[in-house]
Amino acid sequence: MARREAGILRERRMARPREFDEEAVLDAAMQCFWRHGYEATSVRDLIDKTRVTGASIYNAFGDERTLFAKSLDRYVENSVADRIRRCRALPPREAIEAFFSDVLKRSLEDPERKECMLVNTASSIYWARA
Repeated sequence: MARREAGILRERRMARPREFDEEAVLDAAMQCFWRHGYEATSVRDLIDKTRVTGASIYNAFGDERTLFAKSLDRYVENSVADRIRRCRALPPREAIEAFFSDVLKRSLEDPERKECMLVNTASSIYWARA
């Protein structure tokens, strides 16, 4: 019985609040995956970029594939979805022009020339299967 109680006590003490901003970590992971792609991004890269331990990354986000999926969702929401929302109020021709002008401007202003994370991901999946 004492062991059981000690085990319960131990479990209670182990749970701690996270000491990092999950949104900031997700943004950093997104940048890492965007720059290198899923296959070329190691857990060490993620640790270096996010400045969070591997155990904390896994505890907060699950495995690397789940973190990548969440990063891709964040990219879509902060980039593509936002751009589409801004274009909805425009007539179709202006919307298309505004959409691609924004893509071009963003690409040219990016010193790393990362291009579109969605296109990069789709390309790597295609070439991995070919």
